[in-house]
Amino acid sequence: EFRRVLFRSAMFLFALGLAREADPSLRTAGAFLNCTFGYGAYLLHTMVAFRENLMAFHLAACAALIGLATLLWRLSRDHLVTFFHVMTGYAAASFALMKASSPPALLVWLAAQSLLVVATAIAFRSRIIVVANFLIFLLISLGYAVMNRTESGLAAVFGVVALLTARLLNWKQARLELRTGMMRNAYLGCALVAFPYALWHALPVQWVAYGWIALAAGYYGVNLLVRGDKYRWLGHATLLATGAWLAAAGGALSMPQRTVSLLVLGIVLLAVSATFTRRTRQPETGGN
Repeated sequence: EFRRVLFRSAMFLFALGLAREADPSLRTAGAFLNCTFGYGAYLLHTMVAFRENLMAFHLAACAALIGLATLLWRLSRDHLVTFFHVMTGYAAASFALMKASSPPALLVWLAAQSLLVVATAIAFRSRIIVVANFLIFLLISLGYAVMNRTESGLAAVFGVVALLTARLLNWKQARLELRTGMMRNAYLGCALVAFPYALWHALPVQWVAYGWIALAAGYYGVNLLVRGDKYRWLGHATLLATGAWLAAAGGALSMPQRTVSLLVLGIVLLAVSATFTRRTRQPETGGN
């Protein structure tokens, strides 16, 4: 117990000393060393001496590091110093999750955690945390696709997290000054892949096309609700993917099943075309 308190106290004292440093490059280098070696020593010590309580210790480390990041932000307003402490804090939370779960469920929990990271980034007005978190989220998603051999629909969690993150970034875009919308588009692109992937594996083959059509309908519903035209394009892309799947993989269906699926898809496409053609006379405004 004494050694764990000593590790944390040393990190806090070193970080507080950095906050008074006038040179930004020294503050950044010091924060990197503090997080790398300070938390690294703590991690090794707890893995060796407190393996059974690893989850609790690293959740405590996460809370301490996020608290330290908050204090440093108030003292220095240094984005890089805050970045290192926040990301190290969530790395500690990730180790706690590793103790509580195992792949592929672990990867789903890590993806869900990324939503909390984005909320923290918004609180600190940190674009660099948003970008780093997206790259980590993308790696987790790819890792899940590679490692998971028996998909049961859990991949939909990645789509839900991506959509919620895009909405959160859109809601607080002025705070982050993400005017280009590039990160929101990237998360929406992840959702575009994650939901069809989950439905493809979770549904019987004869229901895949209907599941994707229902997904497109959901996007159109969100488009009407939030007046965000990017959801309309997600719906269009999903219907296009449905048609491509029926053309390329429809051999897995019987002729009547394929015919009915194509007929339903055609009716939906006509309905969508008629609906949005009428609405072109009433220009939409809003975000995404």
